[in-house]
Amino acid sequence: MNRERDKARKILNILIEYFVLHEFSDLSAHIDINDDYTEISIEGRINSDISDIDQLKENLKHPRMVEYEEYYGGLLDMPDEKEISSIGYLVDKSDVEVKNQLLSITVIRNH
Repeated sequence: MNRERDKARKILNILIEYFVLHEFSDLSAHIDINDDYTEISIEGRINSDISDIDQLKENLKHPRMVEYEEYYGGLLDMPDEKEISSIGYLVDKSDVEVKNQLLSITVIRNH
């Protein structure tokens, strides 16, 4: 379970970085780790133009590849604003919603 907590932390850090790059305000995050899955959700008001929202959705929809867990897990340690594209390979489901510049992202990893 400690490895799962570490991956959840890394994923959340990258999601927070995405919000920082888009000049967020009023940010909240939640991690739920149980026996069946890990759910990571983050929500915040984005102050800048979020013209890359379709790209974000596509990046998070990559099919999870369990055999890449260690490879992409290592990539999450490298500082790069394009890390967000690696998250899709580490999650089973994602949801991205924008309404009135309030951006909500939820990702789920099945165990």
